[in-house]
Amino acid sequence: MTPRGAAGSLLRSLLRPRRRTLSIAGILRMLQRAAAQAGPLLVAYALDQAVPAFRIGDHGPIIAVAVGYGLCAVAGGVLQHAFITITARIGQDVLLDLRGGIFRHAQTLSLEFHERYTSSRLTSRATTDVEALRELLDGGLDDMVSAAVSTVYIAVTLLVLDWPMGLAALAAIAPVALTMLSFRRRTAPLY
Repeated sequence: MTPRGAAGSLLRSLLRPRRRTLSIAGILRMLQRAAAQAGPLLVAYALDQAVPAFRIGDHGPIIAVAVGYGLCAVAGGVLQHAFITITARIGQDVLLDLRGGIFRHAQTLSLEFHERYTSSRLTSRATTDVEALRELLDGGLDDMVSAAVSTVYIAVTLLVLDWPMGLAALAAIAPVALTMLSFRRRTAPLY
């Protein structure tokens, strides 16, 4: 049985040499999410300020909103592309390191081990485990970072736009988080 926390420890050890690149990826994701969150704020400004100004003949605010929204969309796309490119590189580098580590470790094992544990079982185990890590690196980390950054941006936006409603929404996070942690604790041993 794998010791508790071994998978996280292995992942941290594989990611540690790439801290700088991970930091750059995190900054790119934060900027991309900021560009995405600016869209609803621009729409709110358009409805509250630009449309009334347009009705009295002032086209400047509505043009500024349209240009700003377009720039946010383009910036978001460019930043998303850069983020995906960097995280894909990190993921492939980590997988290469892991495969190399597995190979080097297999070379150090005794001949008796290789007689008992057939090469097909060893290959299957290494392939399955590396594939599970690849799936995590391809989507799981991106989803976790995106969810965390989006939650912070949305919370700040809610507090700025309507602080009583924002506080009510933030108060609802605690019960949801506790329920998720409880569910995770119960399902982790089964998984």
